Amino acid sequence: MNFIRNVALLLLVQSNLALAQQDVVFILTSDRPDSISLEFNRNPVFNEGTLGDGYRKVSLLGKPVEIRYTKISELARLSLLSYGWPGVYIGADWIVEPGDSININIEFESKPQPTMKFHGNRSAKYQIAFSIREQVEGIKDTEYEVYDGIKTASQAYQDVERLEQFCNTALANSQKKLSESVYKTWKTDIKAFADFTRLRIQSYQWTKDSTLRPSIDKNLSVSQSKIDLKIWLNSRALVRYRFELVKWKAIREVDSNYKNHEMFSTKKISLKELFSEIKKEPLQDQQFLMVFSLINPLVLRMNFGDILPEVLNSCLATAARVVKMTELKKILVTVDKRIRPGVPVKNLITTTFQGDTLQLTDLRGKKVILDRWIGNCTGCIDFKTELIQKGLPEIKNRNDIVIWSVGSVDSYDHWKRLLPTNSHPDFTSTWLDRKGAGGDWEWEYNASYAPFIMLIDESGKLISSTVSEIDMILTLLKIH
Repeated sequence: MNFIRNVALLLLVQSNLALAQQDVVFILTSDRPDSISLEFNRNPVFNEGTLGDGYRKVSLLGKPVEIRYTKISELARLSLLSYGWPGVYIGADWIVEPGDSININIEFESKPQPTMKFHGNRSAKYQIAFSIREQVEGIKDTEYEVYDGIKTASQAYQDVERLEQFCNTALANSQKKLSESVYKTWKTDIKAFADFTRLRIQSYQWTKDSTLRPSIDKNLSVSQSKIDLKIWLNSRALVRYRFELVKWKAIREVDSNYKNHEMFSTKKISLKELFSEIKKEPLQDQQFLMVFSLINPLVLRMNFGDILPEVLNSCLATAARVVKMTELKKILVTVDKRIRPGVPVKNLITTTFQGDTLQLTDLRGKKVILDRWIGNCTGCIDFKTELIQKGLPEIKNRNDIVIWSVGSVDSYDHWKRLLPTNSHPDFTSTWLDRKGAGGDWEWEYNASYAPFIMLIDESGKLISSTVSEIDMILTLLKIH
């Protein structure tokens, strides 16, 4: 009997697992030829790649196009973009469930404005998302109307509340058509969008009117409501709001006269100071905020500037002690392997101008300044210019140092055409094939921005991927 019962339990577990992991299918059509980009994200909070982990670009030329994402087990997110659509974004961060199968018809020629129609399993969810998209974007845009003097702060608060209520009413009226997890996550998203906008408007008022600071300070100190674990894992809007809130608290401690426009790129506080502020939050919040603050190299760079290896090691050690949740520990381990100084760097395979292969392993015995660029972007060119002017005079006669300039562009021929503005006789210049092994390398290091700078020692171990100032690079390479 025990044997039969155990077999039955095993079959039940396998059946539930099979149900949990299901494919998601989108079939796209349009009333005119167009190019559509799909950003699909299986992990909407902690996968910080700018294009998600299932990016597709498809051409709609009259025939239906099927896009399939396999083995989806949790809530995911979908964004649709087209330069033929007003404002480019057709839909942003729509909630996707395992098993969704949706026919999406895009009607660009519809008057007075383009529209979409949805059919299939759970299509009502997508129709609701499309119907309230303007109100959701309106919540996000309200802060900029305050900065531009279009609205007073008081008007903006009223508008945010009105738009938030509109979205919540639409959700409530459709609640029976939505699963419980989708409904709760969606409500959390909307509140987080509104809270974030209110936070940004308050930070603007803090800058403009010092008499309001006591009341704003009181608002900042209000305890945040406890959030269900699943919601934390599914709502990036929530985690982003909490992150900005705790970051503002840390900034306020350092400089009460900071400017509102600097909030996203302050460089006024260190990552270590942010972690000190995070440790004042409830334990569950601490774990999410620590992992979120470390996950994206672009966020690190924008908010904290250059992060020295010893500071990064200290924060990683703090996170390792604090983070106990199984899901977050797995993510933290992945992040740790990606950014901790001293870890071996994954081999990078590239192609030279002559068509030969050059790998990171070929450069063993030398220190490497790896500059991965994506074209004639301002940041890419500025970094090379400063490297040539300030770095090369110090490095030129050092045979133990290589400046490896790696172009990550669509094709080998495109890379060659970009070389006149992205190379130098003292650089080792190669092409990274995104569609080949190079794409795996970029994914490994979440290289979602450019220039992406990495310093590597003689044995192929990471010195730093969070430093880009030339003086600091020279210091870490022990040239100064």
